[in-house]
Amino acid sequence: MKQTILVCDRCPAPKPFAVTTLVLSNGRRGQNLAVDVCKKHEAEIKRCFLETRKRGVSPLRGRHSKYTNLDEKIMAFVERMKEAAPTPCSKAIKVPRHAVQKAFLDLAAAGKLVRSGKGRQATYRKA
Repeated sequence: MKQTILVCDRCPAPKPFAVTTLVLSNGRRGQNLAVDVCKKHEAEIKRCFLETRKRGVSPLRGRHSKYTNLDEKIMAFVERMKEAAPTPCSKAIKVPRHAVQKAFLDLAAAGKLVRSGKGRQATYRKA
């Protein structure tokens, strides 16, 4: 009976047993390189090929957390003006229009504001 024992292809003379086989490619068709590696070299190779920077949530993602109390500022502006559009509101509270527009849409979806009109002519009033 024959047995195949895998040893690390990257270690010098006293070769330890391989724990895994990694198949490396350049993303195109053709030859793929299969490498048997020990635990130490597996970590070393994965470190080279995996992303180095951990991705977190962007500060602009979701509810525009970069701008604090945006919902409260918008609700106060709408109460003061009775009916408001995003552009004058963004100028009044000094926040970029895209962030204010997103907050208006989210508040309307939550049922706190009622939208009337379409596009840039859309106005919002308190529900």
